[in-house]
Amino acid sequence: MDARCRGRPAGRRGRAVARPHVPRGRGRAAGARGADPLRLGRCRRPGRRCAPAARGARRGGAVGRHGGARARCARLPRDAAAAGLLRRDLRHPGRQCPVGPGRRPVDGDAGRHESARARHAVLHERRRGRAHARRRRLARSRLADPRTLDARDAPRARRAGQPARGHRHRAARARVRARERRPGEPGHARGLVRRRRRVHGIGRSRRGALRGRTGALRRAACDLARRPGAGGGVVRRAAPLAPAATGTHAHRLNCPSTHPPSHHWMNAMTSRAVRTATSATLAVLASSAVLAADPADPQLAPVVVTATKAPQTLEQTAASVSVLNAADVASRGIRTLEDLPATVPNLRMSNALGAGTLGTLVLRGLGNGPGSWDPAATIYVDDVPFNDFFGYAASLFDVDRIEVLRGPQGTLYGGFAEAGVIDIRSRLPGDTLRGFGELEAGTRGLFRSTFSLSGPVLGRTLRLGIAGTAETADSPIRNVVTGDRPDQRSGALRVQAVFAPTPAFEALLTVFEQRLRHEDGTQYLPLDRQRYNSVIAPSGFSTGRFELANDFTGYREADTSSQSLRATWRAPAFDVVAIAARRTFKGPYVFDFDYTPLAAPGTPGFGVPVVSDSAYETQNRYLELRAQSADRDDLRWVVGVSRSEQQVDVLSDGVFPAGFGAFVAPGGRAGFNDATGSGSNDALFGQATLRLLDARLGLTAGLRREQADRAGTNRDVLFGTPAFSTEVSGARTLPKLAVDWRFDALTTAYASIASGWRPGGVNLYANTSPFGGRQPDPLTYGAQRTRTLEAGINLRRPAARLEWSAAVFDTSVEDYQETVLTGTGTAYLANVPSVRIRGLESELRWRIVPALSINAGAGLARARYEDYAFAGNLLGGQPLANRPDWNGWLGARWTQSAWTFGADVFAAASYRSAYQVDGSSTRVPGHAIANVSASYRLGAWTLTGLVENLADKEYFLNSQYVVAGFQVPVGVIGRPRTVSLRARYDF
Repeated sequence: MDARCRGRPAGRRGRAVARPHVPRGRGRAAGARGADPLRLGRCRRPGRRCAPAARGARRGGAVGRHGGARARCARLPRDAAAAGLLRRDLRHPGRQCPVGPGRRPVDGDAGRHESARARHAVLHERRRGRAHARRRRLARSRLADPRTLDARDAPRARRAGQPARGHRHRAARARVRARERRPGEPGHARGLVRRRRRVHGIGRSRRGALRGRTGALRRAACDLARRPGAGGGVVRRAAPLAPAATGTHAHRLNCPSTHPPSHHWMNAMTSRAVRTATSATLAVLASSAVLAADPADPQLAPVVVTATKAPQTLEQTAASVSVLNAADVASRGIRTLEDLPATVPNLRMSNALGAGTLGTLVLRGLGNGPGSWDPAATIYVDDVPFNDFFGYAASLFDVDRIEVLRGPQGTLYGGFAEAGVIDIRSRLPGDTLRGFGELEAGTRGLFRSTFSLSGPVLGRTLRLGIAGTAETADSPIRNVVTGDRPDQRSGALRVQAVFAPTPAFEALLTVFEQRLRHEDGTQYLPLDRQRYNSVIAPSGFSTGRFELANDFTGYREADTSSQSLRATWRAPAFDVVAIAARRTFKGPYVFDFDYTPLAAPGTPGFGVPVVSDSAYETQNRYLELRAQSADRDDLRWVVGVSRSEQQVDVLSDGVFPAGFGAFVAPGGRAGFNDATGSGSNDALFGQATLRLLDARLGLTAGLRREQADRAGTNRDVLFGTPAFSTEVSGARTLPKLAVDWRFDALTTAYASIASGWRPGGVNLYANTSPFGGRQPDPLTYGAQRTRTLEAGINLRRPAARLEWSAAVFDTSVEDYQETVLTGTGTAYLANVPSVRIRGLESELRWRIVPALSINAGAGLARARYEDYAFAGNLLGGQPLANRPDWNGWLGARWTQSAWTFGADVFAAASYRSAYQVDGSSTRVPGHAIANVSASYRLGAWTLTGLVENLADKEYFLNSQYVVAGFQVPVGVIGRPRTVSLRARYDF
């Protein structure tokens, strides 16, 4: 570094003055390491900037070319929990550096901190602080009483501001005048504080170390904590400081006030004891990011949202988002996608016949029905879209985080995200060898094993990881006819490889395989048991809780295979991301169609069972190429193109007795429906956020143009209907406008208006043969359009260990796609003129005391038909089927030494079942479920005991109607009470 360029503040004439002395020894090293890279001094050479020296730096100036490795990747204060910041690489704008010195910059690497080194630094600073305090007490004991001062002490007393004999009143007046001066002016009170500090037994090198380390940390932390855009980004020009009152952490760090001089006297009047304590705790606050990232205290760490394709902290995100980290997933017992609604407001998820069958995903009252191919909300697992209803049985293991974005995300994700997006990320292989093994055994024959192993193969160039899970259990339903509980088996395996030959390029390959084998056909139980028992009474059987009477057991199979490749190239000003993903599904399932032991309606005995046999095969492909701005706060943008393709093949057969119902078919096996479908979505999208007024005001605008094509072929073999082929095409422009205001770095309020859509398509289940007086089903259905108004607030208070978010929304839906049941075992999609959904949602995380933390949330989504006439029945004002008006939960964790006790309670309101042809429906009762757990940690071992569904309540996740002449409402049930013991070993 140029010797004339030591970061000394400019003189009166604007020239940079070279600092003649830099503290040596420990002070110099500490100062170099603790310097603030955002406060750069001016060089005498025009147009150049340089890194600050240990004893201070100019607080303005632009970031230019800097010399030295420490200037390129200087240490920022580690109070990331307070300021929500990552380290910045000054040589390459937009990149960030890990904590350890000398390591290559890694974009977004905020969690790889050297905890041992940080804790050692904290202890070292504490010891030094205690030693300095002892020396100050000795010096003050000699200077406290003016009558004990001699000629030797008088000069030191005057420099410290302590009046000698005869000068007490004059010195007091001078101190008052100094406090009234503005900061930075000669004779300001801060100078008196510095002069006092020099007489308390602190040597020159020690004083340089204290000033270089704690002083630089204080200045950097204060500057960044009060900056509204502290969430990230390379600051090319120093932004003006916000008032200290706007940042809670500025008060925690005892930062100098930026209020007018009339208020500044409070900082100058702070006692020496307070200043000493503040200096001693700066090291602790500086390492709070490391401590906050500790898994033992995950709720204090800042949460980064990545599903918005512009990573930023949760409290600075202008959207309603739920984020679950790895600790949340483990402590709340989330093992499959069906467990998510218990911890996410306004989310509902179920499978129509059980895991691996027709699934339903509802978010904020919008969702797909059993006959809908396009979802209203999309699930992404490691960049692989699950945009059909066969992927909702995916196992979740070794998960890093789950992000749920509520509200229209059509600008970034298109026609499959008008209600929101669920983004699931697995834990990536790291720089060190890590892993775990877990075994769990419990009631109902439960046995589950999970493992994970990952680490470097060629340093940071190549890292590999493998994880898997396997589970066996008995079915929760007992068949009273056969007297057994069928087995349920499932297993999944995931392999990941990270290839990073240079700091600017990284590629991630993920391969996932899952197999599901259930020996029970469905997990249906009757909603009205008394009515069901009366129907099966001729067979001589009767059922109780968690029991069913079927003369045919059936089975379900689901095989899922997915591969994804994500490549990221980082340029100085922007990043380029390319994604290619593919997923296939095969799932035959066979079940008792009438759910009774009867051979035919009203006929006792065990003749030919009434059976439904279906087989599904789907294939999805997804391509995306986008460019997005580097990590900066003044302007964030993303532009890209995407293409998704779908193919589906459905073969649905039936085995009926002769003369069954209204069907005129021979006995034995007869084909019922054979359909194939295909579709594609091509899109061009872009979104940008501009920050104004010192990054407090944010303006967001987005636009997406999407073209959707659908084609289908249906052949009804049973009724001899010739095959038909139909094509549907459509295009839609999806705009989004949003505005947000950052009250401080940790509080953001926002309002937005956005559009969404679901493309039209082909009814693959349509029955085109009129029989029994019925009319043919429509072959196609139109596109669904939505407009959503939303307002909310996100905030985090690390001092109070509290996070809170809330949002209200109003969604108008035109041409709503509704599933219509025909009453003969078929269904089709039709458009409802209008639907209105209003609601709110809120989430809270609060660590009340260090040992006790709670998490709570609630969602309200009132979905009603506005204009709907079905089969001559007016349903205006009626609720949508299978949509509870509200859900909520409350969880608590108590940690004492090695013990952790947890309890969670989830509740959901009652709702209406699917509507029949006559417009009637059945009310499904609400439910409340409680889970408790206790765990003990001993070194690398963790032993956990769990009880799920403590009250052993029989509750339903959805409801449908069974045909075959009985019209008995049934529903898929949740898990009964399960007691298990889990052992885990981490390494």
